[in-house]
Amino acid sequence: MKLHGRNFAWVLGLGLAATSFADWNYNYYKLNGSSNAGGAHVDVDRGIDGGIVTGLVEGSLTGGIPKATSFATSGPFNSGPLLDIRSGGVLGWWTPSVADKVSFDSSGITTGDSFDTGAGFFATGESDNANYFRSAHWYGFAASSGAFDFSIAGDDDAWMFVNGSLVLDNGGVKAFGAASSITDLAISAGDRIDIFFADRNRVESRFAITTDADINAVPEPGTMIALGLGAAAMLRRRRKS
Repeated sequence: MKLHGRNFAWVLGLGLAATSFADWNYNYYKLNGSSNAGGAHVDVDRGIDGGIVTGLVEGSLTGGIPKATSFATSGPFNSGPLLDIRSGGVLGWWTPSVADKVSFDSSGITTGDSFDTGAGFFATGESDNANYFRSAHWYGFAASSGAFDFSIAGDDDAWMFVNGSLVLDNGGVKAFGAASSITDLAISAGDRIDIFFADRNRVESRFAITTDADINAVPEPGTMIALGLGAAAMLRRRRKS
């Protein structure tokens, strides 16, 4: 029987039912659109790829952010090359900067391990992409260990990382519906899952993830206790050496 972390938890091993944790944390950002008084962001309304473009980001996060590949900055794809590259080669779409025309929008928690933003996933208060395009970063922690299925689809770019390693590559400026999936992905309780999304074309905006894994906004108390005990043991070993 699979126990879902959000439905039932134990407090300090005492067998007391605890309030379950929420699901995905989110941070939303805004990339300037072509009608913005400040001018458009360098990577929006550049072209339509028409399908998934893989290989735009490296296989590992750099400082918690996707890093652009050499293909992304020079490759022959319709929506490129990508130009908002920050220190260390990371994409700047999730780092507010007045000079680079990226601003913070909002943050909070998205409930439901599987969710679909629905069509019209525009920046807060906007009914289209004229002034702003939306970019987003969701993250959460696996509530239990096991082999789980994940599928993501984005209009436009979407990537999923587990403990900083790329597992789903759904890049490119495209219509919603071309999903990237993985089955029986082995994850452990407490593993961190990060999803990055960016809308870069004026026509529509949408993101969806489906999974049979249980995701919490913070690690389960038992996981945090185990991590703390592990760290304490390491310190004791260092002191003895």
